[in-house]
Amino acid sequence: MKFRSLAFVLALATSPLQSANAFFIEVFDFGRGASGFVDMDSAIAAMVTPVATGSATTVDFAKGSNLGNFAGDQPFPGALPDFFGVHVSGDIVIPGGTAYFGVNHDDGTRLLIDGIQVINFDPPTAPRNTLGSVALSPGRHAVDLYLYENTGVASLEFFTSDANGAVGALVAAAPNGIPEPGSLALLMLGGLGIGLIGRRSVRRRSRVRRGAC
Repeated sequence: MKFRSLAFVLALATSPLQSANAFFIEVFDFGRGASGFVDMDSAIAAMVTPVATGSATTVDFAKGSNLGNFAGDQPFPGALPDFFGVHVSGDIVIPGGTAYFGVNHDDGTRLLIDGIQVINFDPPTAPRNTLGSVALSPGRHAVDLYLYENTGVASLEFFTSDANGAVGALVAAAPNGIPEPGSLALLMLGGLGIGLIGRRSVRRRSRVRRGAC
């Protein structure tokens, strides 16, 4: 029984926390075309409430097929046909130094890291990559990524790049206060060990009392 309990704790503690790492997605329905972020900003301010929301570990959305840098595009929450805006928010963890970011987008896009604008591509466009960089300290950083879509295909991917031009999807960081799986394993194993020690101490005291009688 002890070994089964230990195996269960290990399996639970080392399994990925699927709901811990996620970007929050908000979709706004414009109902009309947008020529740039002035239109998008005013439309979002007027609407306030999104028409659809969702979450994703990585940002890889498309309306169309075979768009962007990565396979397996997901539909935008709400699956609106045209004239919509998207706001992606969440945290990422960066080792520090100059960080290089990229967005594949159709139509316009804007990326802010810790409130600092890193990418701004305002006019409508066919799917394309736009890159930007910013110096960051090691640790967690807040992401706000925007897209507006007029008509036709749409894409939104958020990625990092290196000096050789290789790209990789960025993964959302776990929220503050949620331990990483390895830390969770240590906490749970520590609690199990304390429990076993306590049970052994109780048994030992019981045997001593029986012997005294």
